[in-house]
Amino acid sequence: MKFFNNSAKKTYGILSIVLGMTLAMFTVQVVLFILSLIKGESIPSPFAFPVNIFMTNNHYFANEAKDIYLGEISGQVLFFKPSLALQLYSGVYTIIIWAAVSYIVFLIRKIIRTVIDGNPFTNKNGIRLKTAGAVVILVPIILWLSRLLIASSIISSIKIENVKLAATGLADITYLCIGAGMFLIVLSEVFRIGTSLKEENELTV
Repeated sequence: MKFFNNSAKKTYGILSIVLGMTLAMFTVQVVLFILSLIKGESIPSPFAFPVNIFMTNNHYFANEAKDIYLGEISGQVLFFKPSLALQLYSGVYTIIIWAAVSYIVFLIRKIIRTVIDGNPFTNKNGIRLKTAGAVVILVPIILWLSRLLIASSIISSIKIENVKLAATGLADITYLCIGAGMFLIVLSEVFRIGTSLKEENELTV
């Protein structure tokens, strides 16, 4: 039990450091975003959209390969001088990511605190896990949908002879986040059941 408690304390300390780092990154992104709006300049980095590239004509190949069809290729379209809308989106996109990460770390840190105190099975921990799971699932999906909508309109305006560009579908990280979020929601039910059993035992005693 002592070993478990020590491990929980070490984890709590590590999460405290991680929370400080994520909050610092969140603050930096907010400051950069505000400065970019004041100065009228974009955050100093190119903005890229992942795309699928389709070759609509085989004339790029040598004559002996004219019967070969080149299908879908993955790539990126980079904008080194993005529009104002793209600049705003780029700033908000990053801010939301760091805010979500900070909030999730904050919730997990709260749960570890209850483990250290010897009272992890509480209704609050169940709610915290369910909230963290919802954030892990919803934020990546919302960000992906918003980027897809923006990417589709911008990429469709790019004209390249014999080449068609299309915004990509769900990224692997999005699927991973959905799985992790569902696990946290299921785990919240375990905590809810554990809390109920604990309360029943206390009433019995």
